[in-house]
Amino acid sequence: MPQWKKDLIFVIVFFGENLGEDRFYIWENSSIHEIIFSNYQSLLQTHNGISPRNPNSRHCAYSEEDLSFKDPLKVALRGDRIEIGRDR
Repeated sequence: MPQWKKDLIFVIVFFGENLGEDRFYIWENSSIHEIIFSNYQSLLQTHNGISPRNPNSRHCAYSEEDLSFKDPLKVALRGDRIEIGRDR
């Protein structure tokens, strides 16, 4: 499996039913990795350590619910720059 760049940024979009209802989440690769790992680990724990459909599968997914309860990155437009970071 290839090694992902740690400074990679994900922009995840959930399309709304109507114009203006789209939801955007901006995450660091390490946070997405943690969400996916946690979800996959939970799946395996509920099925005795084996993927239920295909034991050789490493497929995993996340939902909008997984993204919305965590601490996403904040985006700020500053003149001609975009700043991405966390509110601390």
